[in-house]
Amino acid sequence: MVPSTGTLIGHVDQGRILIGIEGGGGAPSGTFAYAVIDRAGLHPVPTTDWTLAHPVWAADGGIIFDSERNDDRHLFRMAADGSNVTQLTSDRRGAEQSAAIGTGGRLVFTHYSCSEPRDLGLHTAAADGSGMTDLTPEQQLGSPIGDDQPTVSPDGKTVVFVRFIDDAQTTGALFSVPFGGGTAARLTDNAGGVSYPRFSPDGKWILFTQIDGHGDPALWLEPATGGHPRQLTTFPAGTSAFNGDWSPDGKEITMEYWSGWSYNELHLIGADGHGERVLWRGGASTAETADWVANDEQDQGGSVALRRRFRHGSPPNVVTSRRREYESHPPE
Repeated sequence: MVPSTGTLIGHVDQGRILIGIEGGGGAPSGTFAYAVIDRAGLHPVPTTDWTLAHPVWAADGGIIFDSERNDDRHLFRMAADGSNVTQLTSDRRGAEQSAAIGTGGRLVFTHYSCSEPRDLGLHTAAADGSGMTDLTPEQQLGSPIGDDQPTVSPDGKTVVFVRFIDDAQTTGALFSVPFGGGTAARLTDNAGGVSYPRFSPDGKWILFTQIDGHGDPALWLEPATGGHPRQLTTFPAGTSAFNGDWSPDGKEITMEYWSGWSYNELHLIGADGHGERVLWRGGASTAETADWVANDEQDQGGSVALRRRFRHGSPPNVVTSRRREYESHPPE
């Protein structure tokens, strides 16, 4: 079966949206394309790298992503059209993934061992991958604790991340740490499905995913300084809303919306939880995890990068993203 890059249902008023699209419905699992959504429509770009994941816009308009194209999972950079691919990291101790971009294009990313059950902590590096430095400490051998999914505050001073307490990465909490290093501070209690934190453009709020009262993923808001999270999205049982990100003006949020494997969409919703609408419909294909940043050339608006989060075949309430679970060969 030839996988589909989906159908654009709605429109964006700001910037451009980068989405990584996975196959489904009998098509091979893995990323077979990424695409840009902008005011002019949907612009797919095929890729033969089925392990491409977590693409984010670099400061210069290129794309940072992680991939197993050269064996273990490492960080790479490419031009927006997929050309000029350059490997950024190649640490022999482990693998790197889920990069976020800080001031001056500096990277912060997840680091874990591929040969033993050990999380190596978050690391930072220059935009070219050089000068890799510890940000959070590595864990003891066999510990289920792991730091993942970093996001950087608008002023570049703070990193918020998820600290998982089980190896399946189904339970964890939000923590914050200064970008320059220091002691991590807890922001939320441990809960199910905590994942994908994103700062609001004004730096006052953190949007994240957490399991709701139905046992389904939903979007929640937490003050950036810590406090009491509140649920933003409420849908019928069996429906998942997750992996959200803010528009550059902070007025809208994009999110993945799942209602079974054959009904996968990208939605927009107001930051007040109202005005929900469909942006993209994938059918059996999935476009996962959004990164919405400003597009200065067009309108001071935004761009969204959708990054794959879930292991192939995992239901959306299992928030596992650690790449040591991947096979080392493409699907048939």
